[in-house]
Amino acid sequence: MTPAPDELVLDARDRAAFLRGHAPGAAHLPVAEWNVRAAELPPREDVFIVVAGNDAAATAAVSRLPARGSTGARPAPPNVAADRRETGPPRRVAWRPPAWLTACLDTAALPAGARALDVACGSGRAVAALAAHGLAATGVDLLPDALERARGLSAAAGVATTFVVADTERSLPFRPGSFHLVTGFRYLNRGLFGALFALLTPGGELWWETFGAAQARFGHPRRAAFLLAPGELAALCLAAGFTVLTATETCPPGGPALSAVRAVRPPEPPLRTGTFAPRLSAQDFRIPRS
Repeated sequence: MTPAPDELVLDARDRAAFLRGHAPGAAHLPVAEWNVRAAELPPREDVFIVVAGNDAAATAAVSRLPARGSTGARPAPPNVAADRRETGPPRRVAWRPPAWLTACLDTAALPAGARALDVACGSGRAVAALAAHGLAATGVDLLPDALERARGLSAAAGVATTFVVADTERSLPFRPGSFHLVTGFRYLNRGLFGALFALLTPGGELWWETFGAAQARFGHPRRAAFLLAPGELAALCLAAGFTVLTATETCPPGGPALSAVRAVRPPEPPLRTGTFAPRLSAQDFRIPRS
């Protein structure tokens, strides 16, 4: 089968072999590093082809992916497997940021150098994408090992990011008004939205996406504490003081069921420094005679 022009080619050979020559536009992630760099693999729902040292090695690499939930990979056809026209480091990554993040980045007008925070950032895809967009991006998560993977992903993507260890169930170690943008993906703490409002500058935006109740039909998570009722995400934002710009709920066949929102902290009204009064003269202060 001939690959589509924009179909991802994932080269799973070692670095030296990749640098000597690879298919144009191929991403690179050695199969020996898939366990420790799993966050850099393509999303589970993606269709892509795998290049390895030979056909048997490519087939063996593909056979490892269904255990990670990925069923769209196949060994590279001969014309791609033998293509070595491009040399040097990769120009493309295999992973993708959350689709809601991409959609918001495509339409938002953020100030140059805007400060962005990704809450419960996990392996760091959103943080790296924010940094690649030119934002000063920070990720916060409780798990140090997750943040190590996130640092590795940012390094592989060639972007500068900051990571902070903190328990988002308790408090966030940032001053009020520290960020122009706060994001969160596949994480839910219903009591957090008021704190997120305070972290934003006036006019700052919140981009959030996590699982809806229908996700229980497809797998993790299944507990109600981690699943949103229809319309609940927008209601949480409104209750915290945000103005909701966009809210969506999607549930494609096979999942995942997701609720997403883009909301803004309203700008603060200008301070009143005084009231206008006309110029008065002595005549205006005459006391009428009784």
